[in-house]
Amino acid sequence: MISSDPTQQTGFALLNELADSEIAWLRAEGETLYCDRGTVLVKEGSRVESLYLVLSGVLSVTIGGPGGKEIAKLGPGQVVGEMSFLEDRPASATVQALEGSEVLAMTRTIVETKLRHDTAFSAHFYRGLATVTSRRLRNVVGQLGRWLESEPIADPDELARWSEVARRTQELKQQIVAAGKSAEEATDGLDLADPLRVFSAELDRAIGADSPETVDSREELGARVQRELLPYFLKARTPSQLYSMPRGYPGDFRATEMIQAGKPDGEAPLGPILDRAFLALPVMTALRASRTLLQKELRRAAENREGDTLRITAVASAPATELRGLVAAKGSHIEATVIEFDDEALSWMRAAHRGSRLRLELESLVDLALGQRRAGEEGQDFAYSLLLPAFSDRFAIGLLNYLHSLLRPGGWACVGFLHPSNPDRAFLDHILGWKITHRDEGEMNTLFRHSAFGSACERFEAEEQGIFYLAACQKA
Repeated sequence: MISSDPTQQTGFALLNELADSEIAWLRAEGETLYCDRGTVLVKEGSRVESLYLVLSGVLSVTIGGPGGKEIAKLGPGQVVGEMSFLEDRPASATVQALEGSEVLAMTRTIVETKLRHDTAFSAHFYRGLATVTSRRLRNVVGQLGRWLESEPIADPDELARWSEVARRTQELKQQIVAAGKSAEEATDGLDLADPLRVFSAELDRAIGADSPETVDSREELGARVQRELLPYFLKARTPSQLYSMPRGYPGDFRATEMIQAGKPDGEAPLGPILDRAFLALPVMTALRASRTLLQKELRRAAENREGDTLRITAVASAPATELRGLVAAKGSHIEATVIEFDDEALSWMRAAHRGSRLRLELESLVDLALGQRRAGEEGQDFAYSLLLPAFSDRFAIGLLNYLHSLLRPGGWACVGFLHPSNPDRAFLDHILGWKITHRDEGEMNTLFRHSAFGSACERFEAEEQGIFYLAACQKA
């Protein structure tokens, strides 16, 4: 049984509720618009005549008129104008392009006509918009959560459980403050790696996926812990990048590059200390080890094609240093392509890998999620992606279908995923708002069976902690 992860961010929430034929109708009837940087799609106080789906780029949402406060960034797969569409009232915020962006504009008249005459579409569409608004509201409520002292808990059992989390949170907070003072005094400073690792594991036991608490209790308690700790972690470079999601989606290429480099930085004196501790968490260590696993798979693919040209495509795996290394080592025997949905990632790679023999292609994230291909690569021997954790099951299958379409018969696909045993999952979810899907081997096998591959994975490879895995499957 394929299910959706209810903790997913608002991206793709509307599309997730629509049938493939209904998405095809939207794309056929909607108008694809290219927006230059600074283009205003929605103006605060004005009537919104269209609903927009972000295809590429990044949009900024601000309130308070010109020079107002930014409250969100929207990336590919997210919806703009849903509240105005539902209520038929002036927009409560201004939305404009932060860079060259592409959106699908669906006019109110066309959509409302479809809603009146197609009851199935109407049910799916309104459920999707309800999910979008519900998740955005939940995020806002989480940000407004208050700590135990300002909102007492009446239930004695609940108070006892929550008080232990409160105690551990205050203990870590005191250690963080002490480390900052130590650094200010130019002493050696305190190492926060062990305290943070212990706290993160305890937080996962208290409000993680296997916690006895209800989903609402986890969200409320997580918001309370976030309020206490987030201001400190925003001084550290890597957690700040993950939390802010400047590209409008989790795990952007710059965050990936920071994690891979493993070089602590941030606002002195405390930022670098916290960044060092964060980068030492088991999940960060596992993500760094992912490149070693990929290098091993690439070498395996090269050995299987010894003497022949090896065609490899990396999909949404920037900065793709493992592929560049293989190209440098094997030279003309490798034809390598990188397909990315983020134009800034491609621009960065063009500059960073100038002179390399990598072919760079741009593809819409929506097309990747739906398994639809515009980039012309095919007949590949090996295709891989690290994007899977960003998708719910439906779109994970779409990505697998996309990889399948790239391969020649007998070619191999490889995807990375995070295992539910990740001890830092609750910290990522609740403190940094970095909500990504975790899956075990059985769930990965189910995804592959439901995809164009039609069979379970042929093998799994894991780094030594068993947090990050690669799943490999051959095209029949």
